Amino acid sequence: MFENNLTPAPGDFAAVVQPTGSADTDAVVARMLERGSTTTRADVAAVLEDMFGAVESLLLDGPRVTLGGLVDLFVRIGGTFNGPGDSFDPSRHRLDVAANPGARIREAVRTGAQVTKAEATKPAPTWSSTRTWAAAKPTTA
Repeated sequence: MFENNLTPAPGDFAAVVQPTGSADTDAVVARMLERGSTTTRADVAAVLEDMFGAVESLLLDGPRVTLGGLVDLFVRIGGTFNGPGDSFDPSRHRLDVAANPGARIREAVRTGAQVTKAEATKPAPTWSSTRTWAAAKPTTA
């Protein structure tokens, strides 16, 4: 828990989720197989790779892509335009992809996630070495 400086009330605290790690596509495939999928590892991986390509292609065509309540993906534009007649200029604007969690995954996390309070440490920089510069010659201290 950390003191919440975004609220005017003193003594308000906010919690931060500390992930236990990360899971890549291989981990998703392994979990699918653990859950009893009768499809082979290679077939699952191939289908997921095909899905990734299809999603990329659809986003490039312009629609919002909704993946079964898991996630909604959409293209967004950033930058400042100089009025309604201005056009896209890659030196001032950029295209990006945004994502929102879908209703199915929100509900699954809200109702099924286990919460454990853990001791929090406030992030702080750590020094691995210092350097002293004298007469344009670096020396490690």
